[in-house]
Amino acid sequence: MKVEKMFQIYAPEEARTKDSILVLWDKINEGSETLLYEIFVNEHLYRTVNCTDETLTDLVPDTEYSVRIQSILNVETYCTQTITVSTKAEGPIYNIVDFGASSDVDAVNTDAI
Repeated sequence: MKVEKMFQIYAPEEARTKDSILVLWDKINEGSETLLYEIFVNEHLYRTVNCTDETLTDLVPDTEYSVRIQSILNVETYCTQTITVSTKAEGPIYNIVDFGASSDVDAVNTDAI
C-alpha cells in the first residue's frame, strides 16, 4: 500500500530573477537514509538532487512555471503541493553613451552614469 505524505515548498519573491527561480523545501526526517528529491517543472522532471534547495535556471522572463517536489522512501511517497511561480520581467537596457558617456575604452564615465 502506497502512503502519500505532504511537505512544504517555497519560492521567495526576493530570490527570483528574469531567468531563474530559487526553490526551497522542507527536509524529510525519516531515519538516516539519504533521500533524493525529484524536482518537476511544468510536470517534467527537471533534476534529481539530495539537498533541499535548487535554483531553476535558463528560464524565460515574465513566465509562469508550475513546480513540485517528490521523494520516495520505501513504500511512502512524499510530495509537495504544486506551486505556480513566475520569473521577473526583463528590465530596460540603457546605453550609457546616450547619457553622455564616451565609447572610448580608456574614458572614465562615472559622471555620465
